[in-house]
Amino acid sequence: MARLISQALGMCRVHASGALASQGPNFRPAGSFKADLDATNAAPLERQEVQGRIHATGIEGAHLAYLSAQDHLLTLEADMLRDPAPIWSPLTLCRAILESTVVSCHLLNPSITTSTRLARMAALWLDDTFLAERSAGTFGAVHAEGVREYGQFKLRELATGGFSIDRDAKNRPVRIRFGDASSPIGLNITDEATKLLPAGMPSPYRLGSGAAHSRPWLLEMSVTKTPDGEHIVETATAETAAFTAMLCMRTCVVAWGAYFGIQVK
Repeated sequence: MARLISQALGMCRVHASGALASQGPNFRPAGSFKADLDATNAAPLERQEVQGRIHATGIEGAHLAYLSAQDHLLTLEADMLRDPAPIWSPLTLCRAILESTVVSCHLLNPSITTSTRLARMAALWLDDTFLAERSAGTFGAVHAEGVREYGQFKLRELATGGFSIDRDAKNRPVRIRFGDASSPIGLNITDEATKLLPAGMPSPYRLGSGAAHSRPWLLEMSVTKTPDGEHIVETATAETAAFTAMLCMRTCVVAWGAYFGIQVK
């Protein structure tokens, strides 16, 4: 069974890579991607550059998330072939793939307007600054100062590009507004993952989080203890991780194809 699951994951990975392969020199902007470019080019000149940079940064972020999903999928494929079989690591890898899928689909959802997409991209860009500031001290004072300066640069860029920021009672940024669109700062992965997965499906993100954070309730319920004290994997655990990972890659590829106007087979 483990070998069959690994083979299925490998086929999924290869198909996902091929589906979004380079379209060659004849590729022309299409789909929502073209709509975004047209809307940005129609903006007032003083705002075009900033909006274009935020758009490009958002697409690069979505691409990095997709590459991360592929990397973890490759690891999950190999993990399934371990002897003895893995117990909890497939859930942790599945969680990483699901998070990457959420980020890509959140940014490239072809059904949202350009204003909403830019608001989401700006919100994620700014949120990254807050996360970097929290860890900046780990790398020394010089690095921390550079992170703070970059954060101030982002605030100036957003203002120049026509974005506004809502703040809470403690003056902390909580929402980005752009035109008639807005996006909260801080992506709720759990909620977004639920939207992506089929209705009624058990929450693999919560299961993956339980494994990643070593929560006893999850570790105990997803393992079988033999009479001699050995721990062996529950087949359903590995199957859930693999099925979710393949479903995520399909969802990610479909979203990318729809955004760029690429026919995905």
